[in-house]
Amino acid sequence: MVKFAAKQGFEFSTEDLIRVVDAFAQYQSGELSEKEFSKIIGFSSQGTKESFPVLKKLVSFLSGGAGSR
Repeated sequence: MVKFAAKQGFEFSTEDLIRVVDAFAQYQSGELSEKEFSKIIGFSSQGTKESFPVLKKLVSFLSGGAGSR
């Protein structure tokens, strides 16, 4: 997936991918609140971007966003 994403203009590591997938699984199971999940993936609870550009790119890629560079 990391190599495929790179071909689409997204750059993130396997560790970044695992971190987001794990956080999403915890959010879906109710272990993380929406606020906690948002913080982990790099967005505040108000939907504004914070300081995790790699995670923002990964979330954008996973949600079908275009253009990352």
